[in-house]
Amino acid sequence: MTLPVIDLGPFLYGSADDKRKLAAQVNTACRDTGFLIIVNHGVDPALPDRLFELAYQFFNQPFEEKLKVEKFEGSGPAGYHMFATQSNGLAYRNIQSKADLLKISPDLRESFGLSPERNGLNQWPAYPPGFRDVCLEYYARMETLAFSMIDLFTMALGLPEHFFDKFIDKHDSTVLMHHYPAQKEAPADGQLRSSPHTDLGMFTLLRHEREHKGGLQLKTKAGEWMDVPQVENAFVVNIADSMQQWTNDLWKSTFHRVLNPPRAADGSTKPRIGLPFFFNVNQDALLECLPSCCGPDNPPKYAPVIAGDYRRARSKKTHEFLKMKKEAEAEAAAAAANVSA
Repeated sequence: MTLPVIDLGPFLYGSADDKRKLAAQVNTACRDTGFLIIVNHGVDPALPDRLFELAYQFFNQPFEEKLKVEKFEGSGPAGYHMFATQSNGLAYRNIQSKADLLKISPDLRESFGLSPERNGLNQWPAYPPGFRDVCLEYYARMETLAFSMIDLFTMALGLPEHFFDKFIDKHDSTVLMHHYPAQKEAPADGQLRSSPHTDLGMFTLLRHEREHKGGLQLKTKAGEWMDVPQVENAFVVNIADSMQQWTNDLWKSTFHRVLNPPRAADGSTKPRIGLPFFFNVNQDALLECLPSCCGPDNPPKYAPVIAGDYRRARSKKTHEFLKMKKEAEAEAAAAAANVSA
């Protein structure tokens, strides 16, 4: 099995027939794995290359410097996310007690996030110079590419042109720079750079470094893990949970993960940075079955829900992981002290 590589050129610059043919390919990919790779997308590779360079400079600073722009309660994803403080996919795990929670190790990454500048929540570090400008330029370029993908999705789903416009004019999308540091010590049993999970929004655009270090895998329909290949100057696109629900499960939001890196002969590993752009529709958008995805023999599977409420409910466990685990550890320590007394 291989992931389709979709050349966006015919959709961006081709005839109506070219666009219809490409939309059919995208529809097939979204029904199959929910993953595709896009090339000829119009993004100058120098821009993500520059952001990768600046991101490494930011993450390689002393911890105290990064904490100056730490995300805060109510800031959403904007700001610095400390290393090993979250674990993806908690909503899908069979957590019945705090004892189950204690068995889960956090993901081995730190991150820096930015949201739409209009929200007024972004935090900007003093170092490295130019970081803010390049971040905002990259965000704007991803926004443009995302709108092109939405036009393509609209055609692939057989919907009227501009159908999604009213759902995305105040979109709440996020760029997250995920830094997976070199691992000096062996991870705990079952601990990964990013645990198996699905994304919550409409879809994700992911950029790899030019020197790709591997590690990203998706779970196939057969239940096997498959490497996502590196394609030069490409973006990986994956359908997310909101879109799967919108399409009545016609399009797939697929589990994916990031493995730990291989070790060299001297035991060393390489760091890695991923640049996902999570496209989220308007907070007040109503997610109800798309008209082209249901009918008399295929009724809607999900009740309508407000997009912002949906995402907050689904992400709560992940973002409160550290707090919940600390509480569980404190209770376990207190119980142990009572027994020994």
